[in-house]
Formats: sequence, C-alpha cells, structure tokens
Amino acid sequence: MANKSDATKLKEAGNALFASQDYIHAYEKYSSAIALDKANAVLYTNRAACLLAMNRFGFDACTGKAIDLDPLYSKAWSRLAQGRHELGDWSLAVRAWEKALECLPSTKLTASDEKLKRQFADGLKATKKRMQDAEVHQRSQVPPVPDHMFNSGDMPWDRARAMMSELLRRPSGVGNSSAWIIIGAHNVVSENAIRYFLDRLHIWTFRKLLRQKKPEISGETNRVTSMYHPNSNWLEKYNSQVLIENQARRAWLQHGPEEVMQLAQIRLREEGWKTTRPALSVTVRAWLMRGFLCNGLNQDYPTAMNWYSHAIHLLEHGQKVWRDTAYEDRGMVFTPTFLRGVRAAHLEAFMQACAQKPGRTNKDYPLERLLELADALYLDSVREKPPPGKMDFDFATVLSFYVYPAAQALATKGWYHRRISENSGSKPAELVYHSLRSAKLYIEAARLLPEDDELHCWYLNAAANRLWFAQAPLSLMIPIMSSIRRTYPIMMRIWTISALTRTGRDEDLHGVMEFEKKVLKAMDNGQLTLSSRVTPWTKL
Repeated sequence: MANKSDATKLKEAGNALFASQDYIHAYEKYSSAIALDKANAVLYTNRAACLLAMNRFGFDACTGKAIDLDPLYSKAWSRLAQGRHELGDWSLAVRAWEKALECLPSTKLTASDEKLKRQFADGLKATKKRMQDAEVHQRSQVPPVPDHMFNSGDMPWDRARAMMSELLRRPSGVGNSSAWIIIGAHNVVSENAIRYFLDRLHIWTFRKLLRQKKPEISGETNRVTSMYHPNSNWLEKYNSQVLIENQARRAWLQHGPEEVMQLAQIRLREEGWKTTRPALSVTVRAWLMRGFLCNGLNQDYPTAMNWYSHAIHLLEHGQKVWRDTAYEDRGMVFTPTFLRGVRAAHLEAFMQACAQKPGRTNKDYPLERLLELADALYLDSVREKPPPGKMDFDFATVLSFYVYPAAQALATKGWYHRRISENSGSKPAELVYHSLRSAKLYIEAARLLPEDDELHCWYLNAAANRLWFAQAPLSLMIPIMSSIRRTYPIMMRIWTISALTRTGRDEDLHGVMEFEKKVLKAMDNGQLTLSSRVTPWTKL
C-alpha cells in the first residue's frame, strides 16, 4: 500500500508539473510512479501525454500498456489517437478516436464526461479533415509521367547514363554534373532496390526523385526535384519490406528517440554492434521514409517534420554518446553527412509549411525560424570539407552532402526574403532591400549547382523575378538573363522531362529569354540604357 500511496503522490506532482508545462519533469514523475505501481493505466496515459506535448515518439508503448491494463480507459485511446494523428496515421487515429468515444458512458454522463466527449469528437473531426486534405493533395498533384515517356529514353536518368563516358573522360576536378546524383537516385527507387533504402540509402539521392507538386509560389520555388512518383505497388512492396526488416533486425520503429537510445545501449552491451547497428539503421531510415512520403506525396508537411525531427534527435544523441566509436561500427546514419541530409529534408518541409500558411507572424511556422534553420544548414555544409580525394573522384557524395545542401540553404534564405518583400506591411525601402537580397541569394545558390541541373536555371529565374519586383536597372538584369540563355541548352541535355517541365518551367524560362531579346534590341535602337528600369510587362 505504501508503494501505491507514494505513486499517487508522484502522480499528483507530475500533474502539477504538466499543468505548468514542465513536461520533462512531469514525465520523470510519472515514470517514477510507474516504477512503484506498474498496473496503473492512468500513469502510462499521463506519461504518453508528456511525450505528445514534447513532440516525442514513445507514446505507442505507453498507450499500448495503458490499453492492455484497461481496454475501456477512454483517455488511453485518446492519447493513442492524438499520437497517430500527429504521425499521419489517419486510419488508426480515426479508429482510436472512435474507440475513445465508445469507452465513455452512454448515459448519465458527468460534466467531466461531457467535456471529454466534446474533445474526442473534435479530435475525430480534425483527423478526418486531415485525412481528406491528404487525399485531396494526392489527387491535385501533377499526374505521374506516362509510361511512354518513361520508356522514351529521354528521362533524366537515361540522359545522365548516356553522358557517363563523357563525364569520366573529363579532367580531374571537372566532374560537376547533376548526372552523378540522378543515376544514384534512380537506382534507389527502382523496383528491385526497395531494400536498398533500408540498408544504405543516401538521403539526398532519394529526395532527388520524390515528386512534389509545384508550390503556390508564382514563378519560382525552393525545390521541385521529383521525377519519380512511387505507385501503389511500389509502396505496398516497401511497407512489406519494412515489416520484414523490422522483424529481422529487431528494430524499434514504434519507440521514441529517447527509448531507442536506451534500448540500443542495452542491446549493444548484450550483443555488440553486429545486431545493434542494423537495428538503428532500419529504425532511422524507416522514419525518414515516412517523412519523405508525407512531404512529397501528401504535402503533409507538419507530419513530415515530426518524422524528421525524431530522426534528428536520435542521430544527434547517438553522435554524442558514441562519438569515440568508429563509423564502421555505429553505422553510416551517424555520420555528419547523413545528419546533414536529414536536416536538409527537415528544412524543405518547414519551408513548404511556411508556404502553406503565409504570413510573417505565423506562430506555427515563423519565417524567422526558417531563416535560422537555413543559416544552420549552410554553415554546416561549408564548414566541413570533403575528405581528401572525394573532390576528384566521388562527385556524387560531394554534390549530395556538401554542394546541394548549401545551395538549398541559400535558396531557402532567398525565399525568406521574397516573402518578407511581399508582406503587405513592408515599406517601399524594405520591399526593395529584401527583393534585392532575395535575388542575390538565389544567384549564389544557382552558382553552387551544376549548370546542367534544372535548378541552376530555375534559381536564376527566381532571381530575375525578384529583380523585376524591385524594378532593378538593366545593369543587374542583363547578366542574369544572359546566364539563363547560356545554361538553358546545357540543362536540356538532361532535364527535358521533369516535374518542373510539366508545371510551366520552359514557358517561364523562354519568357525570360524573349524579354532579353526585346531589351537588347531596344538598347541597340537607343530606346534603353543599362540604367533603364523595365519589366516584362513594360511595353517596349
């Protein structure tokens, strides 16, 4: 009885801490109470609430235990529903909400029961709404590339492969081409390479081919990199493979980062790295795949960020705990380059979430936080240099984990300044400053990328749009338009077909080149000078 009495006191202390939003210490109090009273479903449910409040995994284990102890405990079902909602498991969340409602009394409800009923009903409604939104997003995407185009020999990976002999003949240090990444990415998503993702996938190469719809950004985008749209058959195979790998490797897909670290350290002591390393790898990569699919297929950016955040948390913790362990033992997922790839994926999802909810004061996805994340990714990308020899021979690795993340960070910063410039409250001077700053960052991002990557041209196009918005003089505009005209045919050697081509890429770029022709002709005729300020909408 003393144990239960002490557990009650700890629970009450946890409740007080939870009410004051001190979730970490509340979690500790509930955990201490559980150690004294392991058969109390309320304690497990309360601990799950702490995990949810901290946006952490592990709630499944807590709610599962609570439901096992008391299958009719409505709050346990509601915590499970909340957690599954946050992770994008809509069907399971709906069933859990419905079960939570079923567990409430059908008659003679107390005021507390009535309150819970309203909360559960609202939760069920919100989950169904999110599920419907996800379905709408999927239907609104640009249709997958038709089979005849896939088999035409003109897909980026076909053209990249055709260039390989040429690339291999190039002098050392002149291997800067998007072809290196495209080939690796296509190999990853081929029907026969599903397991590859779980074993050794390079983060960036897979993201390169995950398709996204063109964002609402008019005339520009931070990243539209997909060409491949996983069909239902591919996804079914992937899900089946995840279950097989999870069981074979004894991974921890349903646990949170903290619990995974604890369980991994226990297994490491008992079995060594031989079994611990693959379990950690499968766990992290399966989380990332969920994030990729939420981000790329459903445009469910909040859920994608949850998966990425959990992976980042685990990887950062693992790097600290096992900092003196060789990468060969702890695994590739704990390398700085792998973590950088995850941070890049998280940044992309955060930017898309900002685009979905415009406004400088968006409390969920503030633009200032986006800028902080972009700055951090850029510094991380340029601070660490590739190992000796990588620059000359392993172009795919250098591009994937050093060049592309830095370019993405710069382009994201450019997008940030674009948003600020378009803020209705911006003063004219601020509008011009942020527009010019945006253009400069887009230009810097473009210069980092291979000239045969479509984003090189696309970022230059974004810069041109910002310069027009700021009514910049032709002395700034002409070099950008000239670069687009020069690099467009270089890009077309690989990127004749892409997601961007199907959403207006070539029309936009041809528009810039046509405008350049008109401007140069007008300058030859003496109508314009380098100091003239004209836009494509100016009658020449």
